[in-house]
Amino acid sequence: MLGRYPAIENKYYKPWLTSRAVLDRVLHNAEVTRSEFEVQNIYRQICRYVETEAFGEAEERLAEGNVVMIAGPPGIGKTMLAHMLLYEYLSQEWQAVVIDRDVNEGARLFQKGKKQIFYFDDFVGATLIGEGITANDTALLSFIGMVRDDPTSRFILTTREHLYEQALARSERLRHAGLDADRVILRLSHYTLRQRAQILYNHIYFSDLPGAHVKVLLEDNFFQQIIRHERFNPRVIEWMASQQRIRHIPASGYRAFVTQLLSDPIEIWRHAYEEELSDAARSLLLTLWSFEGRVHQGLLDHAFLKLHAFRAKKYGFERTPQDFNRGFKEISSGFVKKSGRDTIEVVDPSVLDLIGSVLLETPENVIDLLVGGTLFRQFERLWIFARQDKTGVIQSAMCGRSSTTVPIIKELMLQERRVYYRSGRIAWYPPAYEHRLSVMIDIAIRTGVSEFRELVEPIATRFFAKPLDDDVDINTLVDIAISLQEKDSAEFKFLVEPLRERVFETARRGCRSDELREATRLLYDAPSEGDLNLLREDYVAYYEDFYFDDIDNCYFQDECYGLIADLTMLQERLNVNTETLIARVDEALMEFEKRQATFIDFQADAYKKRWREERYEKDDITDMFKGLISDRDD
Repeated sequence: MLGRYPAIENKYYKPWLTSRAVLDRVLHNAEVTRSEFEVQNIYRQICRYVETEAFGEAEERLAEGNVVMIAGPPGIGKTMLAHMLLYEYLSQEWQAVVIDRDVNEGARLFQKGKKQIFYFDDFVGATLIGEGITANDTALLSFIGMVRDDPTSRFILTTREHLYEQALARSERLRHAGLDADRVILRLSHYTLRQRAQILYNHIYFSDLPGAHVKVLLEDNFFQQIIRHERFNPRVIEWMASQQRIRHIPASGYRAFVTQLLSDPIEIWRHAYEEELSDAARSLLLTLWSFEGRVHQGLLDHAFLKLHAFRAKKYGFERTPQDFNRGFKEISSGFVKKSGRDTIEVVDPSVLDLIGSVLLETPENVIDLLVGGTLFRQFERLWIFARQDKTGVIQSAMCGRSSTTVPIIKELMLQERRVYYRSGRIAWYPPAYEHRLSVMIDIAIRTGVSEFRELVEPIATRFFAKPLDDDVDINTLVDIAISLQEKDSAEFKFLVEPLRERVFETARRGCRSDELREATRLLYDAPSEGDLNLLREDYVAYYEDFYFDDIDNCYFQDECYGLIADLTMLQERLNVNTETLIARVDEALMEFEKRQATFIDFQADAYKKRWREERYEKDDITDMFKGLISDRDD
């Protein structure tokens, strides 16, 4: 189609990378690298893409600093921009490495000196939200440092802005990493009115939308209202331009549907969920919600089977061995999509908002998820949702049926973390026992329900039964102990001393400077000489085992300053001499500043940039749409 209409091609979108020769080269390169990048699909989407200044800015960040983080609200075009960058590098014969779940996937395939571009979509949601953030942020920043130091490597990351901010709030290392300089933020305000019009035009022109529906958009210049709407969103435009997704909407109701869609994006999914999906598909979406909208397909299948069986028995509907596959087929592309080889995720966060509204409207679904859950992380997801629910509906549902739910919660809470595979591989189910303990204490104190309070001691016993050589999150233990000291919770204060002892013992086996600094928070106002000596021993272990790793992991200027601050604080609190250690960090900082001088200049320039919006006459946009129907008919 594109080759037949070069005038339209040249006028309404940038016709770059669309030649057959470029496509063939990209396809060959993708096949050779065995990446999961869906080149054919991206090629089909190029015609809908509208280039903004964000592309040039992102391209410049990659060229100058090797790394770009594309951030913004849901549906704003982050993934499309990332795909365009990736596609362009593939066309220049770079090797693409698409990271699915863990940045270590990229580290394993990293080849210094080879032209490689790494891509990690929704990297915060995949690795940094939930238990394990400390280990994951270290691995992420280490990998970013590897890419920065290699002129033949590039790294593209995307993230939802609110998740990134959550990760920053929870990780000191991330806050000091200086990643903001790599960030290109996409916001609706960055699209000029002309660009909004082009987005709408391209999606309609290259769609299978019936002509009668297209005429509705043109009547009384309704398209002007769409592109000027405060909630204009490229993903909403994609939805309203799909025949498959609006097949139940007649042309006579299309205008009202679009208006409602822009006002409340949840309505995109509600009609299908309530009127069109099977019980199996609903069970599948509920299960996916309990995993925060993204999970390995095998784990989703396993969790679905238990929940679906419980719901079938409870509500009296039939089920078959094919329910998972049939349910997945129903919601594929509309509600969920595959990411990589074996990960399933929602196509848009508003799908999760819909399921949240379903839980609020019908709290019996909360009981279903509790009783039909297979992992503690699903229960924790419900508890987080309950804390966010200001109406109290979710918490009331959880507490009102405690006699039914507590035995299930106890089983999940005490579930073995270590899983052995026939191949000999060992996997660990998150979250760690100390994290589970933290969650249960929070629930017990907030709800005051006796059945929940009685669960604290069993999970505490399970945690303290862990071998001392097992990994322990020191920061979580410190937070629990400090919280119990500050709260009026005499019932659980018996845990404070054992937690302090475990923190000091764990630190002695080796820990990072920030963990050792956190451990010092457990010193009393008038610390005993015994406690001070224990932490001094921990300090010696830190110096011998982790200090030089901390220096090596200082990839950013702020990280160097953070390490200096930690060492200074340790000197004050433990009365140990850290001057020599601080001097070595100062040397590393000076060397870092020399290596990064050029990049820092680029960062300063990047901060000075401002988005520039062009003004277009209303008549110019109207002229664009005048020939839409005739162009499509041709």
